[in-house]
Amino acid sequence: MNEELVSRKQALRRLLRDTRRALTSEQRMAEASSTAARVWSLLNGHTGTPLASYLAVGDELDLDAVHRQWWARERPIWLPRVGGPGLLTWHPLYDPAHTLVGRYGIREPDPARVPAALL
Repeated sequence: MNEELVSRKQALRRLLRDTRRALTSEQRMAEASSTAARVWSLLNGHTGTPLASYLAVGDELDLDAVHRQWWARERPIWLPRVGGPGLLTWHPLYDPAHTLVGRYGIREPDPARVPAALL
């Protein structure tokens, strides 16, 4: 990746992070609720479709409401886990209790309870 692109990407990430951090907790909750409703309207009826997601940390958009609805249909959510520098492993999670806080302070699947899938 060239230097200019890297610089622009870093600037965009800073802008988006600062914008998220400026939201009040009420705005954050409203955004999460609105997003969950919209995402669920798109997913409803597609319960056979695999779903990949993430577990929010800090000021990231919280998608737990979507996850709960998906799990209520006894469907897994494919979640990443940092397996090393530049390496993600993917785990089919059926139960939010099968997570732990990983190396970067991010909730991720517990590999002892939810083994990585070979893709």
